[in-house]
Amino acid sequence: MKRDIVTIKYDSDGNEQWVRRNDGLNHGDDFGYAVTVGTENSIYVTGKRDGAYFTVAYDDDGVIQWERIYNAASATKCEPRDIEVDCKGNTYVTGWCDYGPNADRIATVKYARIDPFNCIVGVEKVESEELEIYPNPVNDFLIIGNVAQDDIFNLYNLLGELVFKSVVKQGSNRLVIPELPNGIYLYSLKSGLKSGKLILQ
Repeated sequence: MKRDIVTIKYDSDGNEQWVRRNDGLNHGDDFGYAVTVGTENSIYVTGKRDGAYFTVAYDDDGVIQWERIYNAASATKCEPRDIEVDCKGNTYVTGWCDYGPNADRIATVKYARIDPFNCIVGVEKVESEELEIYPNPVNDFLIIGNVAQDDIFNLYNLLGELVFKSVVKQGSNRLVIPELPNGIYLYSLKSGLKSGKLILQ
């Protein structure tokens, strides 16, 4: 049985609003991996189609706004794993590409919006009741505020590899982020009080 990438929108009562299917040119097995909602309720979906990254943006009514394919020239295949959209409407897709035996590499693609929304990139706050972590996207440093007790901040790439670790003290902390490839990363506090995603750019 052939597999396609299927996106379904439901309203708040669970009623189906629309269904969209994406099939590759080779009509083989295609897989959806991640979805996110951006500004103006646009829906962004990424998956593997014909051995490459496939990314599509829909408006709120399910009308396709754009589609993009990414496949590294020397890779045998590429598979996305996550997608995020920043406050300006730029789209980030990250995953991995296979360049041969034991040669998998993380690959992150940015699709820039031609007419970006008017927002201040770099001061968007991700807040919880006890904790605030910002900016997101991140450039050089990260603020972790309202820390109730000493903790440990861990940052991982999408392969689950620890790429940065720092002690955070009670109160407010300013962490200098090391030079890392641009893309989507996962963070967590050892105490379990907070976890989420960060975009490095």
